[in-house]
Amino acid sequence: MFKHLIPCMMIISYNTCYADCVVCPENTRVIFVNNSNSAIGNGTLVNPYHDLLFALSQSNPCDVIYVFPGSGPYDGFFQLQDNQRLLGTTAEAFELCPEDALCMTPTLQNSADGGAVVRIFNNNQVSGFNIICNDEAGIGGGVFMMGDMPIANALITDNHFFISNNANGILFNENPSLGTVNISNCSFVATDASDTNGVLLIQSGGTDIEIANNIFSASNNTSGLHQGFLVLNPVLHTSYSIHDNQFFSQVNSSVAIGFSTGDAFGSQSIAIINNFVDYSSNSATNVGIGSLNLVNAGTCCVTLLHNTVLTPVPVPGYVMWNGASNPFLLNFDNSNKGTLTINGPDPSLSVPPPSPFTPVILTTDCN
Repeated sequence: MFKHLIPCMMIISYNTCYADCVVCPENTRVIFVNNSNSAIGNGTLVNPYHDLLFALSQSNPCDVIYVFPGSGPYDGFFQLQDNQRLLGTTAEAFELCPEDALCMTPTLQNSADGGAVVRIFNNNQVSGFNIICNDEAGIGGGVFMMGDMPIANALITDNHFFISNNANGILFNENPSLGTVNISNCSFVATDASDTNGVLLIQSGGTDIEIANNIFSASNNTSGLHQGFLVLNPVLHTSYSIHDNQFFSQVNSSVAIGFSTGDAFGSQSIAIINNFVDYSSNSATNVGIGSLNLVNAGTCCVTLLHNTVLTPVPVPGYVMWNGASNPFLLNFDNSNKGTLTINGPDPSLSVPPPSPFTPVILTTDCN
């Protein structure tokens, strides 16, 4: 919360830090941006910067960039510095709205180069925005980190992602040294029939990855493949907590939660708890579509508790493909609703799908 409020600037107390990061000073500067201001501005509350790109160019590590809704979308490729927070008006940390009109959510987009919108680095927060994702090349995302760089912390909350043209809502690409990543209270909406991803991790992993209280919707995706949360070739020693999310899809091929990997996957902890998946109206009938899908899970521990997965018959709700020499440990009890199929090189791992929406108890030991 604010420490001082004066006409020329705002100072807050922000000294939160994680491993391998620089502690921010006690008095952290807040830069204000409002593109309805006709002047260039100076970044203060009374005279905010007009242009977000210019504001970022004037910022320093540890600054907070606070963005008002303004008169229209903020258009550009926005790169944060270490320990910066990019906050929209709806972010809970600030209560600056003197009237409802100022409490509308600001919109970020990039119409120039295919839709890579916000690039984060070390210890960043992005909260409180509508983010339009239209990345035809598929190499970026609404919020993304690309390249072999460590990230001690990333907090992405309270955003609305509108995804089209083979884009990603959030992308981590080749980031093997992630620390704590929290993606929560966001919505991901696929708005066309292209192949889209809500959250995509490619060869990325770290200490703790939490995906919580999000909504993934692909009801408008009539022919493409939409995957809500997908991990491709994750690195070792990563803990995933995927809980209290909702996934909806209608007539397309979709996977709500997917892990797909080669030989590198192992020593993972995956907790998938209290998620709701409704893919019951999907027209696709092949196995693994519209499901919680683990491919080549290897020597990891997977816990699935209190999930509900609705899929059309005969599509199973939970599909496990074990392609590694060591079977994964699976905790799947009767608190889950939906059908389970396990495929693997060891025939003893195969469990035929039971009748629709009937749980299967495979094991309760995941230690």
